Amino acid sequence: MAAILTIIGFSTNDTIVIFDRIREDLKLGIRGSFKEVMNQALNQTLSRTIITSGTVFLATLSLFIFGGGEINDFAFTFLIGIITGTYSSIYIASALVLWWHKGQRPQIGTSPVALENAAPARV
Repeated sequence: MAAILTIIGFSTNDTIVIFDRIREDLKLGIRGSFKEVMNQALNQTLSRTIITSGTVFLATLSLFIFGGGEINDFAFTFLIGIITGTYSSIYIASALVLWWHKGQRPQIGTSPVALENAAPARV
């Protein structure tokens, strides 16, 4: 049970990082279609995702190889989870969001911000 919950958390963290980059790029008003913005955000976070997953995978693989009999089940489940979680974060979650929005760019950060009650900037 602990391995499954860890896998869910690991996958969720990667997905949130990717979606946060997509949201930032949309707020910055980067030109292009929603698909192009998503592709750019995925490319920007891909190295971080691969390095994080690779590091955890190597540590878990050594735990699987050199660990005792009781820890092998956890390590094996976690190895499979790292692979599937990384795959789902990169390929499945982004495709679902693109499908959900029907390929149309969402209107995030395009409305003007009201500065009526904002405090003046200190210099």
